[in-house]
Amino acid sequence: MLLIKNLHLPNGIKISWDWDGQPVHLTGKNGAGKSLLLKAISSLYPCLYDEFKLNDIPRNNLNPSQYRSQIVYLAPQISFLNYERASDFYKAPLQLQIYKNHSYPQELEQKLKEWNILDKKCQDLSSGEKQILSLTRALALKAKAILIDEALTHLDSARKDWILSYMLKKIKSHEQTYIIVSHEDNIHPAFNKIDISQIQNV
Repeated sequence: MLLIKNLHLPNGIKISWDWDGQPVHLTGKNGAGKSLLLKAISSLYPCLYDEFKLNDIPRNNLNPSQYRSQIVYLAPQISFLNYERASDFYKAPLQLQIYKNHSYPQELEQKLKEWNILDKKCQDLSSGEKQILSLTRALALKAKAILIDEALTHLDSARKDWILSYMLKKIKSHEQTYIIVSHEDNIHPAFNKIDISQIQNV
């Protein structure tokens, strides 16, 4: 799915990785470059590289909007300042041109309503509710790959289990795959655990 050769991260580390698209639990020491790698893959950082292909197509040959619609990065914290209600935040991407004809899965929206999140004002959301809202919005975009940076960390066990079960369904149907950065020992057996040191150039 993704072929990277000599990707130069801003911290000086070089990465070479032939990712076959299987879900990954990415681990490593603090400062090792896990978040930088996710941001580089999602085009948030302009990085030098020898080769970078998505599904055998050089990244430079892909329209930037097309690329970003296929790979979505979810940061550990997202600002809610520009949104009054949780529903405004959740549906905001649908205003963008690349999602003009996009529709969200009813299953996710229904779950947010069951959890009494969607109708709340953003200022009344707890940190955990903000995380689950950000996560479900990313899942709803139907990207081929979602890069999740510590966004599962503070979820309660019931909601985390539901989110993981949703992801596993998407993995099984080949609709989505995931790279999750987490300091947890194990996320789920379906995720291939990789330490970032394993894909660094020596």
